[in-house]
Amino acid sequence: MILVTTRFQEIAKKVRATGHSIQLNGLEPEEFRKLFLVYVFDDGQCPGNKLHFLDKIMEKLKGSPLAAKTVGRLLRTDPSLAHWRRVLDSEEWETGNNGIMSALKLSYDFLPFHLQRCFFYSALFPEDYRFRSRELISLWVGLDILIPCGQNPTFEVGLRILNDLVIHGFFREEETNGDPRYAMHDLLHELALKVASNDCLSLRLPNVGSVKIQPTTRHLSISIDDLGKYDVVSGQKLKSELEKLKTRLKVEHLQTLMLFGKMDEGFVKIFGDFFGEVNALRVLHFPSMLCPVELMLHNFSGLVHLRYLCLGTRVGQMHIPLSISKFYHLRILDLVLWEGRPDMPKDMSNLAKLCHFYVPSDDQLHSDIYNVGKLKLLEELKVFQVNKKSEGFEPKQLENLTKLRELGMYNLERIDTAEEAAQAKLMEKRYLRRLTLDWDSKRSSVEPGVEAAVLESLQPHEDLEVLCIRGHGGPSCPTWLGDEFAVEALQSLWLYGVSWEVFPSLGKALDLRELRVEGIAGLKEVILEKSFCKLIKLELIGL
Repeated sequence: MILVTTRFQEIAKKVRATGHSIQLNGLEPEEFRKLFLVYVFDDGQCPGNKLHFLDKIMEKLKGSPLAAKTVGRLLRTDPSLAHWRRVLDSEEWETGNNGIMSALKLSYDFLPFHLQRCFFYSALFPEDYRFRSRELISLWVGLDILIPCGQNPTFEVGLRILNDLVIHGFFREEETNGDPRYAMHDLLHELALKVASNDCLSLRLPNVGSVKIQPTTRHLSISIDDLGKYDVVSGQKLKSELEKLKTRLKVEHLQTLMLFGKMDEGFVKIFGDFFGEVNALRVLHFPSMLCPVELMLHNFSGLVHLRYLCLGTRVGQMHIPLSISKFYHLRILDLVLWEGRPDMPKDMSNLAKLCHFYVPSDDQLHSDIYNVGKLKLLEELKVFQVNKKSEGFEPKQLENLTKLRELGMYNLERIDTAEEAAQAKLMEKRYLRRLTLDWDSKRSSVEPGVEAAVLESLQPHEDLEVLCIRGHGGPSCPTWLGDEFAVEALQSLWLYGVSWEVFPSLGKALDLRELRVEGIAGLKEVILEKSFCKLIKLELIGL
């Protein structure tokens, strides 16, 4: 048996084989009322002076759970009768006979302007797309619609906006194997397409001939999963459709170009010819390339206005474009899905405005940035291999990276003095939240006195939350983790293969939630303080 669901009667008629279909209506009034009250009030009880408004608004929602969620949370944001009256009297209810879409549009209209703008551009993602937070936030940054508030890092501001949109019911948060994603109901995606129709265009190739295109279109996304394998017929069809499209779309005015799906190599030249005049892009999102980006965009090296660039491939021999080091306005570079060759341009440090450089899980691309100290706005440097080469990788490279939120320092055995270690100035990095300090466990010799002095000089800012120390050869913990505890915001501490004989008391680590101690053969004593009232995870391995 095959069960088909659809919102459109004409589709149901096309696929109906048995002559039997079920028309689903909204929830029964009593059940709907219970649901709606939960979204509006914490206790599910409506004050007497609002019952009239509640009943009238409920009538307009036609039993839709989605409408109950969005409108309910709209009413919840402002409990005043004046607000409820504005919602009830809104002209949006009269714009059509679809109570659900009217309710969703009404909820959108009452959003704060900054939330409206951020939801607006979600129209560029395909229907049913599960996106990561960094994809949407990076898009907002690339289009200059996300502005940091005071000293708050951009990504944190973006997460708050994303969370607000979840609270208002416009996105839902999902998690698969610990990987959080966000999704939109198909009706909300339809709403996004509607409100963004003057600026944004979302196409599904190859059928684009009948799509309505506004002359003001500046942002384009293309889904290509339906293209299939290239042959003469399919190639000619795509070429014909794109030629029709080009008469209505000024590609030279595009600021955003996003490609979803994998394109067979046979279509690449057609695609490249169509976008030959693209030169004003601020956002380029190509996460699934089967051929070099230069073949798909002939003018790629001239895209000097790019703010956000996402490239991904599973082709192992593909090279990272050397020209990316010339995109001087680039703020976000996303190579998380890059499985090609990891050969970075040598002059990456020219990207002085780069805030985020997202890399694959091995983090090795971070370790290849020569003279990384020039990237003063960078917020994450997961692998910094100390003195990897004769120059350009010294601890002093970290001196001016004051915006860092995450840092991993590796091969610390190559630092010879406490003074050299102090050049990293970790204590001055007040935004640093995650820090890894790593000595190579396979090093040929250990100098306990030197390593103790080096770790002492690598004291981080007091607001650090996650600390990992691996392979340290000194005889004891640093004073800033012991008697003179100085990282009072610490929430997670991981110690691997250190040579300490006495475990630090951590008596002032009042916020410590996670403690992992592994492979410390010489450890003689572990004392857990009563002050660990927030500790929820403790692992002691190989002691």
